[in-house]
Amino acid sequence: MPINKIHLPLFSIIVFAIVIIGIYYPVDPTTNTKNSVDHIDIDAIINDVVNKLKLDRNNPEVIYELYYSGRILSFTGRDLPAIIGLSPKNIVFAYYHNGSWYYLPMRIYDEKITTNVTIVYTLPKTISNETIFEVRMPRYPPLEVDYTKHPPPFARMSRCIELTLVEPQNDTVLGTLYLFIGGSVNTLSPGHIYTIENYGINDEFTASEPSMLIDYMRKAGYDSKTIYEVTRTISGETIYVGNELLWRITLGSIVS
Repeated sequence: MPINKIHLPLFSIIVFAIVIIGIYYPVDPTTNTKNSVDHIDIDAIINDVVNKLKLDRNNPEVIYELYYSGRILSFTGRDLPAIIGLSPKNIVFAYYHNGSWYYLPMRIYDEKITTNVTIVYTLPKTISNETIFEVRMPRYPPLEVDYTKHPPPFARMSRCIELTLVEPQNDTVLGTLYLFIGGSVNTLSPGHIYTIENYGINDEFTASEPSMLIDYMRKAGYDSKTIYEVTRTISGETIYVGNELLWRITLGSIVS
């Protein structure tokens, strides 16, 4: 029999190869193949986790844990008029969870200087309308609490401002952050304000509040490489006050 009789047409060979590749190398819908298989689509991950674990998207705690937990909350002094003119060292953001208070790491700067190995955030002497704040959002949904009955030990004799967090799409209340001004906050040990970021090094600002999405991913059976990529992505993801998140400001009293 002539050799050309037993050869498949070129088109058939290409189709056959595509089918085989599709069987053994299925496309992962949670990665963006346009750029790189390492580019993670966070929204696709969240949708997959919700479907696999049958989570309730209408539950405020679930909304917070999936979309806000562990991200960077960014705003300017203009978003909090009560702190204009104050020293950054006179304020601290905190949340209440499981019977305990936790203060949140933050960056406060008027400008940042970027080099090949680090970023330096210039801490202003006083807060202005243009001063930029970056606060690491709590890992857990921040609970509303009567701070006069359960005062934080690091904010005695401080003035309190309550920040009720609201998801803008459905006007859903997600929790409450607390801003404490003056009092014992003035003597809070260094560490809650970060002025230097070194590339590739997980400092407390980056690692202190890991996202709850990672816990859900483990329950859903995700591999360690994908979990690592999502962790790295989320740690730098920014939530802007006035866009992805709103807050309602309530001026409180002095903590005794």
